[in-house]
Amino acid sequence: MNMEMLTASVGRGGRNQFKDVATIQTLINDCLYLLGPLCFLQVDGKIGARTIDAIDMFQKIAMKMTKPDGRVDPRGKTLMALNFKKIRPRPHLVTGLFRDISKPFFKTPSEPSYKFPLAMRPRESYKTGMRRFGATRSGGRLHAGCDLYAQIGTPVYAMADGVVETAGYEFYLGTYAVEVKHLDFLALYGELGKVSSPLKKGATVKKGQLVGKIGKLQGLNMSMLHLEMYSGKENGRLTVKSNLPYKRRSDLIDPTSILDKAK
Repeated sequence: MNMEMLTASVGRGGRNQFKDVATIQTLINDCLYLLGPLCFLQVDGKIGARTIDAIDMFQKIAMKMTKPDGRVDPRGKTLMALNFKKIRPRPHLVTGLFRDISKPFFKTPSEPSYKFPLAMRPRESYKTGMRRFGATRSGGRLHAGCDLYAQIGTPVYAMADGVVETAGYEFYLGTYAVEVKHLDFLALYGELGKVSSPLKKGATVKKGQLVGKIGKLQGLNMSMLHLEMYSGKENGRLTVKSNLPYKRRSDLIDPTSILDKAK
C-alpha cells in the first residue's frame, strides 16, 4: 500500500506546513465513507478550524478516541489509521504528493444540510420576543440561544452528524442538556427531560437521531427546546459568568440563520 508521509505535525499545535496540511486534507477526503460528506475539505494546504474539526471527528469515529487531540504526527497512530482506512484504489490517483481533486469522490455541498431539531416548526417564532437570541434577561444578561416552544415530551433530534461532548447534566429548573459537536458548530440542546443512557461522552450521533425529549421546567407553565450554538474555536465550559453580556464562552454564535435553513 502506498503510504502518505509527513515531514511535520498537522493540526492543533502542529507546524502545519503547506504540503503536510494538503496531505492530511486529502486523506480526510479519502475517508468520507466513514465521516460523511459534510467533512469534505478543500485541499488548499491551509490549516483552519474545519481541518482540525475533521481530524477530531476522524479520531473519534474511526479510531474511537475518547480524548482526540486534533493532531496528526509524522509517525503517529492517526497518520497510520488515515492511510489504512482511505479508499483504495481510486481512479484519480496520480504519482507524487498531490491527487487530482478536480472531480472529487464527494462534491462539496454548496450549503450544509441541517435537520430542524423538532418534527414541526413551533407556532411561536424563535426570532421574536423573549425567545430570540439576544433578548434581554434579568440583571442585564442577554439570551444566549433560541427557544423553540413545544409540549413536554416532544422529541428533539440531532441537526447533523456529530459526537457527544457531554450528556445528561442538569441544566435549568430540573431539566437537562446534551452537547453535540457537529462539524460546523457545537450545539447545546437544553431544557430536556432525563437523557437516555446511550448518549454518553464520545458517542456518535447521526442527523435526525433522537437526542432527548423536552422536559418540564419546575415552577413554570411552559416548555421548550433551548438551543445554543458555538463555533468550536474555544474549549472548556460553555457557561462563563464573567463573560458579559451573555455569560457564555466567547465562541457563542447566533443559531437563527442555521435554524432558518434547517429542513
